[in-house]
Amino acid sequence: MGALCEAAGRGVDVRILVNGPHIDKQLVRRAGQQTCVPYVDTRQSQSQVSMDTDVPPNFSAGFQVAYLLNDERQANRKTSQVVVTAFLELHTSVGELR
Repeated sequence: MGALCEAAGRGVDVRILVNGPHIDKQLVRRAGQQTCVPYVDTRQSQSQVSMDTDVPPNFSAGFQVAYLLNDERQANRKTSQVVVTAFLELHTSVGELR
């Protein structure tokens, strides 16, 4: 705001356009609409099933299946994913720490 005041002090014609009942500029009317259009409205839902085992204690295995649904409302688009994950873990120890 200080820069605008300084410019007006130097003789620059400074005008501030605001929204109100007597708008003479269509650009200001459109920029000041009361309805707001969201640019990002994405919803995500996820379902997941997993199974883990620990047989024997130094070995574990697991399996996961996940289903993701993305709803991008602003683009009127839905996408879905199925993710399948399988894993094996082996824990070993060698030697002795002193």
